[in-house]
Amino acid sequence: MNGFERAIARYQRWDAKYPYLSTGLVTAIFMFFLLADLDTEPTPESGFVQENPLGIVLALGQVLPVLFFRKAPLPALFVIYVAFISHATFNYGLIWVVQFTALGGMYVVSSTTTDRKSIFAAVISVFTIAIVFGVIQQSRDTQ
Repeated sequence: MNGFERAIARYQRWDAKYPYLSTGLVTAIFMFFLLADLDTEPTPESGFVQENPLGIVLALGQVLPVLFFRKAPLPALFVIYVAFISHATFNYGLIWVVQFTALGGMYVVSSTTTDRKSIFAAVISVFTIAIVFGVIQQSRDTQ
């Protein structure tokens, strides 16, 4: 066993012992990119508004549940989707990090839960996508 394989085996042992290790690392990485993205001001022609404190809370609601994917995947995915819809409804710009959290959440729910929960997650994913893009289209039509 070479050094890389030993490091991977050690990480897997730590990950089994500390269930929030992997999700905590992923959440920290997503938080870094989220905070960098929140600092970016939308262009006037985009039609989006800059996040205020409510927008920041909604953006955090789209990333922080990643920490709980291992313990409660479906509720974490639901919180991300509610925050995602709310964020779009208030005309804040779409955050690219959230696209990864939503897709990652859908994958985790699909791969770690029962078929019934996976189907339910797929249905709420389709509804969320339809609602968000409907809200964005409605916002663009009124401009």
